[in-house]
Amino acid sequence: MNVLNYISSTATEVISKSIVAPLRVVSNKVTEYRTKEEKDEKPDRIYETNKYEQYKSLTYEPINIIDNLYLGHAINAGSYYVLKKLNIGLIMNVTNEIDNYFEDCKEFEYAKYDISDNGKDKINNHLINSYLKIIDYQKTYPDKNIFIHCYMGASRSVSVILYYLMKQHDKTLDEAIEFVKNKKNCINISTRFRDDIIETYACTSTL
Repeated sequence: MNVLNYISSTATEVISKSIVAPLRVVSNKVTEYRTKEEKDEKPDRIYETNKYEQYKSLTYEPINIIDNLYLGHAINAGSYYVLKKLNIGLIMNVTNEIDNYFEDCKEFEYAKYDISDNGKDKINNHLINSYLKIIDYQKTYPDKNIFIHCYMGASRSVSVILYYLMKQHDKTLDEAIEFVKNKKNCINISTRFRDDIIETYACTSTL
């Protein structure tokens, strides 16, 4: 094998291991979860769900919402080069069905918050813990960005960002929702999470 062939075969192997394989795993996870979601009872949402817009959003790269916070979905979570391109240092995984794909990679730190978007699980404690983690990480690594994701990037991860906007930028919940919708139109938190955000903020507004 000559040098060029060796380089070509090595590059193909690297791409296969670092890009294709993780994306295949993510795709399988998304398909598996979508099938389960379709069978489960749907939680009430603050808006009428537009399935076309939601699934179309899976083609989007992470969106910078405010400060160093990026919002995204499961496919983004498995894209090493997108995460590197956006200078992501902390990955906040707000799911119980998506793996931390690069947990063994020293370039990323993970914070995982196990919760389902089923209209029953409460997100209160995760809101507080994720907010404190964000503030601490921003102080410790001011030059790094934070990627917050769930399955669709529409409800669980959005709830974390809404609470951050209320605490850190003094927005009302309605103002926070409108702010995020102007960045990503297809967000749609459950009424369960909306109520949890209101309850948690009321309990921590003086902290």
